[in-house]
Amino acid sequence: MSAVTTSTVRSLLAGVMAIAVVLAVLLAVPDTARAQATPADPTVPSDVGDAVALALAWSALIPDGSVDTVLLGTTRSFADSLAAGGVQALDAGGPLLLHDEGTVLDARVADEIDRLGASRVVILGGTAAISEEVATTLEDDYDVERVAGPGRRETAVETARRFFDAPAEAIVVRADGDADVPTRGFIDALGAGTLSGTIGAPILLNSTATLDDVVRDYLQATPSITEVTIVGGNGAISRDTEQALRDLDLRVSRSGGATRHETAALVALDVRTATSPSEDGRRPLIIDGNDDLAWASGLPASFHGNILLLANGDDATAPTIRTVLGVQNQDDAVRCGPLVSTTACAEARAAEDAMQFDSEVTLLETVLDGYQEVPAVATDAWGTAALWVGPDYTCVQATVAYESGPLTGFHLHAADRGDNGDVVIPFSTEEYLFDLADCATGLDTALAQAIATAPSGFYLNMHTEANPSGEIRGQAHALADDLFSSLAGDQVVPAGTGLENRGGVVRIDRPEAGLLCWTSSANLSQDRVTSLTVHDGAEGENGPAVIDLDHRSPEDGYGRCLEVDPNAADALFTDPEAHYVLLSTENLPNGAIRGQLR
Repeated sequence: MSAVTTSTVRSLLAGVMAIAVVLAVLLAVPDTARAQATPADPTVPSDVGDAVALALAWSALIPDGSVDTVLLGTTRSFADSLAAGGVQALDAGGPLLLHDEGTVLDARVADEIDRLGASRVVILGGTAAISEEVATTLEDDYDVERVAGPGRRETAVETARRFFDAPAEAIVVRADGDADVPTRGFIDALGAGTLSGTIGAPILLNSTATLDDVVRDYLQATPSITEVTIVGGNGAISRDTEQALRDLDLRVSRSGGATRHETAALVALDVRTATSPSEDGRRPLIIDGNDDLAWASGLPASFHGNILLLANGDDATAPTIRTVLGVQNQDDAVRCGPLVSTTACAEARAAEDAMQFDSEVTLLETVLDGYQEVPAVATDAWGTAALWVGPDYTCVQATVAYESGPLTGFHLHAADRGDNGDVVIPFSTEEYLFDLADCATGLDTALAQAIATAPSGFYLNMHTEANPSGEIRGQAHALADDLFSSLAGDQVVPAGTGLENRGGVVRIDRPEAGLLCWTSSANLSQDRVTSLTVHDGAEGENGPAVIDLDHRSPEDGYGRCLEVDPNAADALFTDPEAHYVLLSTENLPNGAIRGQLR
């Protein structure tokens, strides 16, 4: 099996992304979805430093008298509550409330338990966390039990034993934070909580460097567990710990990104994979992942949905925007936690609104390359992008491959093809899963309308250190009637290329009369591409090449825009089925894979 390089993966994803944009429109949610009421955000407490109030803000969204069990943690430390995220989604569980220090139960908490109609309270942690006096007070009105161990790791194990009967999987997250960055001690557990509730897997807290004895003992004593998911990167749970888990004959996978925001988005992807699209509750919950009290909002939030994503101050972040853009369930509605800034929340909501695909949202697309720069830039870089333009926002999702170095800028400029213009919208250069994703909100409505109605007067430009004025550029245009070709080795005439099980996809659109923009993705192993051409000819017949798409890259994923004979483009779009696309390689110069246009 040949090695797959990062550049190959990126080029393949880039070609696929452009095609996925079109499919997204075909699968668009009907306008009726927008008539549904958007669930309310929790009310921002007057004191956002009050952990009790943060948890109560989420609980206030629960209808009166609708809960049988309440979980009660302490504000003294997040540790004992970390394993409770998934418990909230279980029949035996319930929402998480928090008690402040002291021997007297906070009156606000007592009132909330009564309002919810609970008959049982489960205390998380020992008497050092929540005193026996508080437990005694609760026992006057409720069935009370305590789940505790001598430390946070043991409490997590006791929680697993109490609430998870013969689980098939377990989740391992970091147990401890750093003195200088306390959020590291809980941030991965927030998303892990929603995953735990979705797949019915307990959360186990472990040290970074080694597998803790209490975790090892629990896993060995629970033969039903055959698989473990590590949530967090190698800096949270080390490779040595991962290997120690494998040494227990467990299947081990990891959902961990380069940042906490990426990790949360990857866990959200796991949740979506494990959840039927028709199920209610796949609702994105946005939490500020850099606030020291994010745990007091993030853990209780798990009761209200199962896709938990992180913002960073006023930035919703690329992983969060990319994830919301990928959620197309009409029942989804972004909820923002009390600690999330209005700017970050607006960005996430813009991404959600964009995916409604109603009459107020205009979808644009472009293919970027150096040929369109003014003056033209000689580069192997190329990219694709989709733009969603709303009444006062513009969201973008883009993929770039083979750039000369890290992007230093990514902007929407105002100018026609062949001219340079000023920046009108700056976008973030942060990447996630090889994509850039961002939403610019609060735009002047006149600007948004101009972009939507006259897109050819705007272009996307990606800048690098080597090309500070722009390395690749693409003029925006409305989603056109694109042509597609599904290429395969067994369609080549004559047959016998040896690539019968290989294939690819080519998409061609015509934003202007004499301009074609195309993207390709293919699976050709290690053979190098030499040409991509459009031919006259019906299926099963060979014909002359009428358009050379000028495939300048040896890789099997590529895209660009080029000027062609307008008459040839007219003939192609008038009768596409009378044409086919042929991709040739060094080893198969007469054609490796071929496909009729549709």
